[in-house]
Amino acid sequence: MIVPETTAPLVITQRLISQCKVLAFSAAMALSVFGAQTTQAQTRTEREGLWILASGSTSHVTRELIEGFSTSHQLPARPRLDVLPTPQALEAFCSGVGGATPDIFVTSRRATPAAKEYCRARGVTEVVELQIGIGSLVLAAKNGDPLNTLSSEEVWRALGAEVVRGEEFVPNRARLWREVSPALPNSEIRLVTAAGGSSRAYFEDLVLESGCRHNPTIRLIFEAGYRRSKCVTMRQDGRIVERRVEDIPGEILRAPAGTIGTVTLSQVRASGGTLVPIKLDEVVPTSATIASLDYLPTFNIFLYAKRQHSRAVGGVGVVRGIREFSAFAVSEQVVGPEGRLATNTGVVSLPPDDRVKQRRTAASQTILTR
Repeated sequence: MIVPETTAPLVITQRLISQCKVLAFSAAMALSVFGAQTTQAQTRTEREGLWILASGSTSHVTRELIEGFSTSHQLPARPRLDVLPTPQALEAFCSGVGGATPDIFVTSRRATPAAKEYCRARGVTEVVELQIGIGSLVLAAKNGDPLNTLSSEEVWRALGAEVVRGEEFVPNRARLWREVSPALPNSEIRLVTAAGGSSRAYFEDLVLESGCRHNPTIRLIFEAGYRRSKCVTMRQDGRIVERRVEDIPGEILRAPAGTIGTVTLSQVRASGGTLVPIKLDEVVPTSATIASLDYLPTFNIFLYAKRQHSRAVGGVGVVRGIREFSAFAVSEQVVGPEGRLATNTGVVSLPPDDRVKQRRTAASQTILTR
């Protein structure tokens, strides 16, 4: 059929309109897909899971926080935990901002002005500080053991690898507690402690070094750097038994009289009276004496979080969960007197007003300014 000349332009125009509609639809679809990809890019974080650092002395507390948080919150990935000595952990936390750097640091040492400047110089300018509670190291013996009171110096003189004779260090040959002090029992010197981690670190710092550095002869003769290594090095003649922290209570109960161990207050309570805390430097460790810091082997536990890593309202950021983890870490069910940390790690709660203050700081993500 021959199309009359008068209808040809109309047919051509209809075909062009149809083709344009197809092109327009394709373009719209392309823009829609591109737009969706752009939105996804804007809401995507650099990392799926939190990256948390802990010093050796706070590793057990941090693991408990991570376990509780992972149970109560739906997360795209379980938080990563790295346990490092405090100087290395601080250096890593302050190394910069972005997905290749950690988000949170839990430590028993409060950030000094020098540490804050160190962070600021590397771009870490928005840090939130929260105090979680008070930790302690407890020396314990089995119930009925006559060894129930010691001084820090007596502990060091019994367990140090070397002791002072005259003006020099000599190997420690003491076999019985009575050889350390006539007032102590006539039983063999033995200690059950952890091979490393927080319990061992605080025993060295807060008991051994404390008992050693106040010795007048040592203070007069030896400089601080040399003195510390001598103070915290323990004897290796079989009197020191190393066990996992959770196995120390059982080992104390199986050991002969005169055996002491490094435990937490919660482990003493969980023993049902089979373990008793040793009075150290005339103070019995209780929640009250720890909270008042009258019991000397105590330490504050702090959490530092990078607010710069928190995900913004639009979803852009380094990682999800920083605000939520911070709020969880200072919630009453975690840090209250009957909370998770008190029950499982022996951390002593802050006074009620201080706990409320920490929750306000976590909720507002107030930046550390001191």
